[in-house]
Amino acid sequence: MTAALCVFAGGACGAMFRALAALCFPAKFPLAIFGVNMAGSFLAGLFTAGALSPEASAALITGFCGGLTTYSTFALQTTLMWRQSPVLALANVAFNVACGVLCAVAGWLLGGRLGGG
Repeated sequence: MTAALCVFAGGACGAMFRALAALCFPAKFPLAIFGVNMAGSFLAGLFTAGALSPEASAALITGFCGGLTTYSTFALQTTLMWRQSPVLALANVAFNVACGVLCAVAGWLLGGRLGGG
């Protein structure tokens, strides 16, 4: 039960940050969602490199990073983009996936250095 409450609390915070980013940075190209997805990928990598307790892992990785990032909004925005330009939509997918993986690796590497590993 404790892990579920940690996920709930972290997820609520992450989702609020995502909603705030979308409100503060409206754009035709989904930069806000790209930004929060990259930040969440980086933080997930960073937190994964650390020796977190099960509760901290549940709150930070599953909860906060899971609430901050959003595949459903990314998929919807890409689908809407497809109507205007399939090439732009495919570029959006490739760019998001490649950058997301790079951000997660960067976070993991930084976390390993900060943790002495």
